[in-house]
Amino acid sequence: MDSEHEVCREDLSIHQGCHATIRPEPTRISSPRKMNIRRDKSREFDILLENSPLGIVLTDTQNRFIYVNPSFRNMLGYTEQEILSMDIASLTHPDSVAVSKNAIKEVFNSKGPVTIEKQYLHKSGSVIDANTRIAAVYDKSGNPLYQCTNVENITDKKVADQKLVYQATHDNLTGLINRYEFERRVEQLINTARDGEHEHVICFMDLDQFKVVNDTCGHIAGDELLRQLSGTINSTLREGDSLARLGGDEFGLLLQSCEPEHGSQIAETILDTVRNFRFIWDGKTHNVSISIGMVLITKCTTAVASLLSDADIACYMAKDMGRNRVQVYHAEDSVQMQRRGEMHWVASLNSAMDKGGMCLYAQPIVSVESPDNVHYEILVRLEDEKGGLVLPGTFLPVAEKYSLITKLDSWVVEQTLSGLAKNPLFYQRVDFVSINLSGISLADPDFLQFVVSLMAKNKIEGSKICFEITETAAISNLSMAITFITTVKELGCLFALDDFGTGLSSFGYLKNLPVDILKIDGLFVKDIADDPIDRAMVKSINEIGHVMGMKTIAEFVENDVIKDLLNVIGVDYLQGYGIGKPVPLSDLLD
Repeated sequence: MDSEHEVCREDLSIHQGCHATIRPEPTRISSPRKMNIRRDKSREFDILLENSPLGIVLTDTQNRFIYVNPSFRNMLGYTEQEILSMDIASLTHPDSVAVSKNAIKEVFNSKGPVTIEKQYLHKSGSVIDANTRIAAVYDKSGNPLYQCTNVENITDKKVADQKLVYQATHDNLTGLINRYEFERRVEQLINTARDGEHEHVICFMDLDQFKVVNDTCGHIAGDELLRQLSGTINSTLREGDSLARLGGDEFGLLLQSCEPEHGSQIAETILDTVRNFRFIWDGKTHNVSISIGMVLITKCTTAVASLLSDADIACYMAKDMGRNRVQVYHAEDSVQMQRRGEMHWVASLNSAMDKGGMCLYAQPIVSVESPDNVHYEILVRLEDEKGGLVLPGTFLPVAEKYSLITKLDSWVVEQTLSGLAKNPLFYQRVDFVSINLSGISLADPDFLQFVVSLMAKNKIEGSKICFEITETAAISNLSMAITFITTVKELGCLFALDDFGTGLSSFGYLKNLPVDILKIDGLFVKDIADDPIDRAMVKSINEIGHVMGMKTIAEFVENDVIKDLLNVIGVDYLQGYGIGKPVPLSDLLD
């Protein structure tokens, strides 16, 4: 490039990406190190080059600089004099040398521009990421003269993108990968295991005493415990293993290319590590342990969801068997099969409450003295996948076992109160409605506050609501039950003791519970026509209730014979299929 070369205006057109295949009237470059453009609008053209936000570079066939604009010089931290004494290779990061050479070859072979992502070296030694568009410029005979390159600095964008990717795949608190990334890696390992040559291990881990620390020391202490413990567990793992925080105090672990025996050894090591871990907060030392469920990933593993469910079941089994242990999942284990069935209901319940798969029914309870004064017991139903209804006897035990019952109670209370508020005609007509609560919910102060605030929000009179709890649940949470009953009665609500008569010390506890209504257990009611003992029990409960100033309700009233006997005994209210079957609450509201 010692002689002058002809260059066309289009060859140097920055906004067209340095395309250089059109050759109208030539302009002359008088120096291999400095371009001097002679044309009618040379001043405007110089301004365009000098003020372009993109780096503009012209290099000769030896990769020496002919021209660099201020944007490129500033991008790499060099003065014009410094950079013109260098070549493009000295500014290229070693990792980008090969891709850069290939791009230049492609440019000159195809005679078309090529765009690559390339790394440059800043004067300070830092790396600059850039989108680089390279085009070739030819003379009139088609011989290559030089390269025209546009350089866009994307370093900040790449850093921001990497930060977003990190945030999307990692837990903010511990820095571990999150559930989303964990499940993605699980799927990858399932695919690698299909050839039958690789096996992997997945573990679900749940801290056993985390709630104690969180409740006694506060959430800040709980967060710090999770940070410290996750780092401690991570230090015991092999390179290539993946530890994830799945949520709360639950962790997931992927052991890649790991035999079952080795996986068990690693899990036992984690048990010992956590067992020996000491968390110190405010001068007090806290001990924790961990329960681990382990599942093998083999060529027979087909789906991420079922695999994670198996690991979850195994972890629950470890907790049920005493905690602080490893439980390996075996599909043929009958106990684990039962657990799988329960976990199905857990998933179904959560989904139903979140997505509208639950519905409310109402069964009439009729006053013997004033049949027109009808009130209803609210009953919950779960809709199955085929549109059928699942009765509560199937899913309520699971809800209680897996700590979903308070969420379910909250859903029922909210739906009932909002339904009453939105339907003033029904609200005025109904005497009151009864809502069943679990003993677990009664023992939760947050639930009590939730009920109080919800009644105020919906402007529901207390006299329109009767809360029911079973006798057994009330006795097992006696002090909390009394607190709850007293609080809601101050709002004007009624309170009923359900299934009365089944407890071991029914009458002894009754005088300590400030309830308004006794519901006589249907087991006694349904056979009173044939069994004198049952008839005596119903009569006795009714008389005691009346002596204590309570109303009585008889359940399981199936026919007129039972109804007539209950009238003779003097029971106040009747409920059962002989009185009225449950109907959708929405039908009554409509």
